[in-house]
Amino acid sequence: MLTMKCLDCQEDLVEVPTSHGPELDVCSCGHGLWLDVGEVNFFVEDYTSLKRAIGDTGGVTVRTETLCPRCGNHMESETVSQTSFLSCDSCRGWWLPHGSLTHLNETYRGAAVPIQIHETELYTRAAARHRALNETFIDQPRFNKKRSNPQGIWFWALFFGFAFVLCGLILAAGIGKAMRTTQWSQSLDQTLLYLAAGTVGGFGLFVYGWTVHQRTRLIESIPTSTIRSLALGLVEISGQAQPEKDLLSTPFSGLPCVFYSYAVEERVGSGKNARWETIAKGTSEQPFFVIDTTGRVLVVPLGAELILPDERTSRSNWLGELPPPQSPV
Repeated sequence: MLTMKCLDCQEDLVEVPTSHGPELDVCSCGHGLWLDVGEVNFFVEDYTSLKRAIGDTGGVTVRTETLCPRCGNHMESETVSQTSFLSCDSCRGWWLPHGSLTHLNETYRGAAVPIQIHETELYTRAAARHRALNETFIDQPRFNKKRSNPQGIWFWALFFGFAFVLCGLILAAGIGKAMRTTQWSQSLDQTLLYLAAGTVGGFGLFVYGWTVHQRTRLIESIPTSTIRSLALGLVEISGQAQPEKDLLSTPFSGLPCVFYSYAVEERVGSGKNARWETIAKGTSEQPFFVIDTTGRVLVVPLGAELILPDERTSRSNWLGELPPPQSPV
């Protein structure tokens, strides 16, 4: 991964997360910050007017000897609305000196969604993260740098391998004891059977719990983003659902909705042989919008999974009548 340097002090730029979406590469000494292509749109309200000003004669462009920290090409010095910054014609990134981003945001206002820039806070956070990284590097012993991560693949491979070997030894011991029994009519050692069943069941529950835990950690690690600041990859948004065209109707109750998922199961057999078999299931695939205060985004629920805080299960009586409709979630 390329580590960019500050154009003034040549220190490594520190990635600082922002509330507007993308992370910014900020100089920990406060000299300036780097914007990748398109990122200025998240920090300047009237971005269209700014681009128009750069294209007009009011924008003065001068080629410099400064090399781009991203791609290494020569950068150009531009002046717009009494604000000077460096731009790269190759990767189209911007280097903004201290205070330039705040000045551009204050000059080009007028969008429907106000954007507040706290540039001083960005440099403070960058300095704090830079100190924390240096302290971690200094305090870490040399012999620990290449130590394997206990959460890595080798740790889990050895753990699961040991569990499989233990289960195999228990089952082999049980089979051997049964083969040595002189009277086949005698029942097997129940304690050994319970131990084997408990071991296999516990191992299965552990694997299931570990899978659920990994999925929970993945969901919790995804920060909630505004729709205006959506980035590529996994994102989490919060807002109000709105249909793209017409509202849908739930298959059984007929209540209006934008998305539904259902499963119909039938009880087959009786007594100990009773079981539930799925006879029908389905999920809607019609796109819908999610709206918040910054904009809206189209959601296409292909292969979507509905996870509700309270699961509602309905059962029909012996006459086969469906329960009364419930309010939508």
